[in-house]
Amino acid sequence: MLAMLVGAGVILGFLIGHYTGRSGGLVYQNGVFFESASTTIPFPGAEFTAPAIDTQRGMCDKAKLKQLLRADSRRFNAWLRLEGLRPDEFDAFVDRLETARLTSLSAVTNHGCFANGDCPFAFQSVLAPGTLVWRDPIRGIIVAKCACSNPLSAPACPPNCPPGTAGASAQTPAPATAAPRTATPAATRARVTPAPTVTPAPTVPPAPTATP
Repeated sequence: MLAMLVGAGVILGFLIGHYTGRSGGLVYQNGVFFESASTTIPFPGAEFTAPAIDTQRGMCDKAKLKQLLRADSRRFNAWLRLEGLRPDEFDAFVDRLETARLTSLSAVTNHGCFANGDCPFAFQSVLAPGTLVWRDPIRGIIVAKCACSNPLSAPACPPNCPPGTAGASAQTPAPATAAPRTATPAATRARVTPAPTVTPAPTVPPAPTATP
């Protein structure tokens, strides 16, 4: 048992060191994108919006989110579908959201939207601690990234999430704290399930199509 714990610690240390040491804050392994807190989306042009963040306060900005999403009807309608909302529920839903910061590596299903291509499309990501996210306090789950407004949902990885990550389930979201406070933990997305090995993927899969 001790040897297994030590081995898991070595794997986790390698993963975090490998992940944080790469330029651009993006690493691809085993079908999963590892995103730093400063990244938006691995596919340029597939952001749902520009950053909906108040940089002076370090908080997600509800007014920006509403304005930016409504400026693009295709992305707005895709966002509503992914969040399970009707158009008349949008304002009330955004008004109840809270800014939160992830406190651990967190596995999610991320979503992108090309203006003239696939919209929406899903891919697997692990988000780094410190990532600003929108959190729904009623359901206790994170619902979108503030840097790009891309909807987030439960990952496909459980029970074999990458080592050190919190693997999400449909009922319980990723560990996060309400921002700017750091002492009030939000509900966790799932139990941590360490994987025994990490095998780098030889190639990155084809990106979703973006029609010129």
